Amino acid sequence: MVMINEILASVRDTLESALQAGHSRDEDWLRLTNLGAPDGSAATDLNNSIVMTVAAFQVDASLGAYQMPRLGTGDSFGMASAPLFLDTYVLFVSCFADAAYATGLAALSRIIQFFQEHPVFDGAHAPDIDARMGPLAIEYASLDFAQASHLSSLAGLKGQPFLLYRLRRLPFAGPAIADVAPAVRRAPPAALLPAAT
Repeated sequence: MVMINEILASVRDTLESALQAGHSRDEDWLRLTNLGAPDGSAATDLNNSIVMTVAAFQVDASLGAYQMPRLGTGDSFGMASAPLFLDTYVLFVSCFADAAYATGLAALSRIIQFFQEHPVFDGAHAPDIDARMGPLAIEYASLDFAQASHLSSLAGLKGQPFLLYRLRRLPFAGPAIADVAPAVRRAPPAALLPAAT
């Protein structure tokens, strides 16, 4: 079963290793957390870090929502719920201010470069992710100025620069067999069919 928190933690750990390799420092570059407290106040202790937080979820219906019946024992067919595929939108927000502002921009630049070089997390460089759900595609989500302004207001940003990425098709499957349907052996007698109108 895919757990969103575990997948995001794996992405964070992989990206953190890349950021540390490029510019090592004692504290972590990335924090997987909220930008604000539930009461609307600003979160504390986020200075000099890149905050990684979920912005939204969206259903990806491009693969369809129908699950083919599977042949079971005898003449029965197993019926299962169609899997749900979710796109997860993740914000990377620079919380570097004043003299450190440029350091935050440099960190965002390295994040862009990393995802350009590794648009798919697979077993080659992210075995933990690949083992949980298979390859995970990550792409930049481009926003126009109005969309970026709306998202900034919604997220409570105060002018901090940010990136928005989409993690494609996190799979959530239903039970392997939700119901059993008998096979149709022959058409019903004509007397049982609805009358033609």
